[in-house]
Amino acid sequence: MSCNLEYIDERTKTLLNLIKRSSSLRDINRFLDLGCGNGRLTSRVKSVLNADEALGVDVVTDALKQAQGIMTTKADLSSGKIPFIDNSFDLVLLSESIEHFYNTDCILQESHRILKPSGY
Repeated sequence: MSCNLEYIDERTKTLLNLIKRSSSLRDINRFLDLGCGNGRLTSRVKSVLNADEALGVDVVTDALKQAQGIMTTKADLSSGKIPFIDNSFDLVLLSESIEHFYNTDCILQESHRILKPSGY
């Protein structure tokens, strides 16, 4: 099975357009991308949001080494604990990654824990 890059690009364009049009996402200063891979989407989202800080987390070291323009952390998110303190992000993104987690309830609870009270 081959990877359809046009489809991936369309999904990325759609996500970025949704973010651009969302008036509620105007004041995002710090955001986290869980399962960021090589960080390309994370970097694009950071640019669209005009965010001060973007962090990406992934379990694959080689992918994280390719990330540019964002800070990265290696972590196995299947362990149940996201390695950040409570109320520390304005936005948590799980784009094309949540389906890879065995315990989705746990990752969503952890995402909620690290979100600021007014976060997305």
